[in-house]
Amino acid sequence: MQVWVDYDGSIKQINVTIALLHVGKPVRPHLSLKYDLSPILDETMYVDFSSSTSSVPTHHYILGWSFKTNGKAQELTQLPNLPHPGRKEESRFLTIEFREDWR
Repeated sequence: MQVWVDYDGSIKQINVTIALLHVGKPVRPHLSLKYDLSPILDETMYVDFSSSTSSVPTHHYILGWSFKTNGKAQELTQLPNLPHPGRKEESRFLTIEFREDWR
């Protein structure tokens, strides 16, 4: 899956568009919202990615990342292939329990 998050500061519009991997960006966004981000954005900031699937084991890959202020972000048409899953590793958990009534 590919996700585009575009923000146009001149009209204060956030657009989120989703497509399958290696499919072009759809013309119409899936989510569109007017919101002024200028009060919460600083001159220098970090851009980050986070994901979660609750208790379901999965992998998340970022195959491309493009970010640009005051212009159109770089086109990401030549994304690499997803890595092939290797041998399934066993989950490793260590549980430590402290009990007062251990006798």
